[in-house]
Amino acid sequence: MRKILKFGGSSVADAQCIKQVSTIVQQQVHNGNEITVVVSALGATDTGVTTTLGRSGSDYSASIFGAALNVDEIEIWTDVDGILTANPALVDQVSSIQSLTYEEAMELAHAGAKVIFPPTMIPALYKQIPIIIKNTFNPEHPGTRISGDYGKSDKLTVGLSSVSHVSLIRLQGAGMVGVRGINARLFSCLAQKGISITLVSQVINDKVYSQGI
Repeated sequence: MRKILKFGGSSVADAQCIKQVSTIVQQQVHNGNEITVVVSALGATDTGVTTTLGRSGSDYSASIFGAALNVDEIEIWTDVDGILTANPALVDQVSSIQSLTYEEAMELAHAGAKVIFPPTMIPALYKQIPIIIKNTFNPEHPGTRISGDYGKSDKLTVGLSSVSHVSLIRLQGAGMVGVRGINARLFSCLAQKGISITLVSQVINDKVYSQGI
């Protein structure tokens, strides 16, 4: 039996993958196969070892195949009516967002919105293919459309998201002034423990500089 490495979050060479998928599908069509069943969230390393894409890998797979086939739109089916204006577990009155740009959807996803997996939008953005988020339990609902165009809306705020269980680390001291590599050493230590950095704020010459990561 072939060994499966459950990396749970393998990165994908999107351009190469799209090209290979397109070639395989063309061969299937040439052989007279009108329907192709695809097992999602699985891939292989450069050496041919099977691996997995991890959380939301099926959505990511759908986006890759959609881009490879140059489809008109990509549908992602979930258990809510598209992307909501806030987390329904924290806010009583929420509504579905009718349309978002790729950039807006990625910002919400990185800031805590779990409906859409950020890498899912990369192949679609590359080919400018709209993504439609639909509800399996409410298929008649239009859901949320993600594309390169701004939708018609008079709302100032698109949506709100939040990230829980975030810790703040403050590193200070006179001994740090002028010492090179402090940030690199700190980030390396956190990375070794599997800790992701969301925001960095640094004081330089009495001025505060912030950068999201």
